[in-house]
Amino acid sequence: MAAVATQPAGPEAEIQQKIMMMKQDCGPVDPCVHDPQRRAALSNAGPIDHVGYVSLANNPDFDLKKTVFGNLPGPIAPAFMKTKIGNIQYWQEKRLKAIETAYRENVEEKEGGNE
Repeated sequence: MAAVATQPAGPEAEIQQKIMMMKQDCGPVDPCVHDPQRRAALSNAGPIDHVGYVSLANNPDFDLKKTVFGNLPGPIAPAFMKTKIGNIQYWQEKRLKAIETAYRENVEEKEGGNE
């Protein structure tokens, strides 16, 4: 009789399961982690100015304590950091389509595809 491997239980098992699901869903270049700004930079092999194509708004659900910056001292540093990373991006649809097209052509196809 062959031995049956059992998966660990608890939070570690959940994390491993999520990682496996992401790998199955996303392929070699993980589009689940690249926001439009990062995809544009990858497809252009450098930074791009997106002025006029994206707007930022404060994310009311953002919790700085759940980030690596959660232990910043005093009131000023945490408030400043929250304004920098606690935002939601709103992109123009036309710009998003252009970014996705460039990303597929310049990144995914060169890395063996993601389809």
